[in-house]
Amino acid sequence: MGGYRGIIVVVIMLACAPIQGNASSQAKRVVSINLCTDELLLSLAERHQILSVSFLSTQPEYSYYWDQLDGISINRGLAEEILPLKPDLVLAGKYTTVAAVNFLRAFGLNVEQIEIPQDFAGVYSSIRKVGELIGAEKKAKVIISEMKLKMDNIRKRTAGQPTLQAAILAPNNFTSGINTFKSKLIEAAGFENIAGRYGIDWYGTLSLEHIVESQPDVLIIDNSTANKNSLADRLLQHPALRRGMLNTKILDMPPALWACGGPITVKALDILESYHAK
Repeated sequence: MGGYRGIIVVVIMLACAPIQGNASSQAKRVVSINLCTDELLLSLAERHQILSVSFLSTQPEYSYYWDQLDGISINRGLAEEILPLKPDLVLAGKYTTVAAVNFLRAFGLNVEQIEIPQDFAGVYSSIRKVGELIGAEKKAKVIISEMKLKMDNIRKRTAGQPTLQAAILAPNNFTSGINTFKSKLIEAAGFENIAGRYGIDWYGTLSLEHIVESQPDVLIIDNSTANKNSLADRLLQHPALRRGMLNTKILDMPPALWACGGPITVKALDILESYHAK
């Protein structure tokens, strides 16, 4: 019966909801239904513009802003949550389910899907795009300028220094390949991603044998579990690592700093650069 009641509620809301039309270039009532568009919205918008963000932003392991959401509604991308807010813009990820996006558009809502960046040009484009949609062009320009300045400074500091080898490792030996944004991020800080040696362009697995064989200077633990140290601890206890990688440093990277390609990634850059300098 609960499912039928939900359908009835949605049908009634569809019948009663006003058609919103296209959002203006300065959307004043904005909802985000994706973790990465949450970050962009929270970084760029005035507080009064933000009606709702996704439930993932309440989780500290995923979101830098998890403790800064007082007064902001939380959603799971459901029409019955979003329609009463009467947004003039809904931000979604490029790969937010087609059904969810089409369903919201059926209510007359303007849904903008933001690309997932695979490099810094893509990051700047996403920031610029959201800035234009919500009337925050100047703030977007400042953020992009600050990011580019940081990148230039890092390049100057690492110029002439040896490129250090790094492996990115998540639970189940999952890794980010050389064409991912995470790889571009570590390259910007003066590292080479060893995944490239094993033909991993996007996402894949990196065996313990490959890690030991490569002898990376830094093993970056990309762990989104509640206990961020658990994977690092298990790896450090593995006999092969104890015996074969005595000179490898372990970096436990907070996923909230680089789960999305956005303004917050500069904090991940700071951490990476500090390890390169050690």
